[in-house]
Amino acid sequence: LIGTANGLFTFDYKSIKPKEKKIPVYITEVNINLKDTSIQSNYTLKHFQNNIKFYYSALTFFEPKKQVFSYRLKGLDDKWTITSNKEAIFHNIPPGSYTFDLKYHSPYHNKYYSAASISFTIKKPFYKTWWFIILASGIFIALVFTIQYQKIKRVRKENDFREELLDARQKALINQINPHFIFNSLNSIQLYILDNNAKLSGIYLSKFARLIRISLEVSQQNKISLSKEIEVNSLYLDMEKLRFKNRIEYEIVNNIRTNPAKVLIPPFLIQPLLENALWHGLMTKEGTKGIITLAFNKQEEQVIIKITDNGIGRKAAAELKERQNKSHKPMGISVSRRRLLLLSQQYRQNFSLSYRDLFDEQGNAAGTEATLIIPYEEIRKENN
Repeated sequence: LIGTANGLFTFDYKSIKPKEKKIPVYITEVNINLKDTSIQSNYTLKHFQNNIKFYYSALTFFEPKKQVFSYRLKGLDDKWTITSNKEAIFHNIPPGSYTFDLKYHSPYHNKYYSAASISFTIKKPFYKTWWFIILASGIFIALVFTIQYQKIKRVRKENDFREELLDARQKALINQINPHFIFNSLNSIQLYILDNNAKLSGIYLSKFARLIRISLEVSQQNKISLSKEIEVNSLYLDMEKLRFKNRIEYEIVNNIRTNPAKVLIPPFLIQPLLENALWHGLMTKEGTKGIITLAFNKQEEQVIIKITDNGIGRKAAAELKERQNKSHKPMGISVSRRRLLLLSQQYRQNFSLSYRDLFDEQGNAAGTEATLIIPYEEIRKENN
């Protein structure tokens, strides 16, 4: 009831409602990687610009210290976070598209008032983009293919190299026990048997058998001891001496102080040089007896092998061969040179062969000296 000068009035107080006004809510500041930025409705950020801080406020005087806000970062977490703070911080946001939503809760009106949303997109780093992944995958596949191709190519090359090296060693073996040599050796032994010289024929037959056996044994080995190599070449020279009807003499000199059983060398490198000296230097020599010397020396970390003969010399031998048109063409030297080249590539060390013509005081040909140089190697203790 209300009493006035005009009388008494009544009204329903429940029908009286306060006038509702919308409370402004603002995002007042956006901080990206600790740097203030101008407020925009949408941002496009790089992958490393992923630490963002929002400041906000509600324009109302109703208990400002007890203002309650709710916010969410849509795209990261759709749940609303209720807080009385006036800032929201997000660290290490992954690449993607997001929207920051903010609401203020008015206890007076018991309502929520929203601020304008801010959207932003954080780009992926270039190494996570589809074009880079496709490009990187292509490069990776090409790299794997190239590596595999190179590996297969290297394996094939190594196999070809081993086959070539094995082929050269087999040819050296064939040259050492070639049918011509075997036939002539057995024919010489047969002459002793026909002359009823059983003792000498037995000695040479035993040497011949041992030469064949050792040659076959070492054919499967990459390296043999110097003592065995000396034995093989001694047996070979004995058989050739028999074939030459003792018109030649030989001497083997070992000046290497190390036990020859502990020194390693590749097999079948020396015999072709001895054969060459016999066939081209001493076979056609007339008058004095032919002499061939096989000497082993060590110089620093190399074995120096010298084969010296007092034959007619390389020039005279070449002229004689051309005049007589001989069909016998020892292949041992060319095989040896090929093997030396392959061994140099395999061990990456020096394997070489050189020749020097010898002359007497009057300047006449007095023979030939072949020099074979190979790396010095001893049997390791663990192999003993």
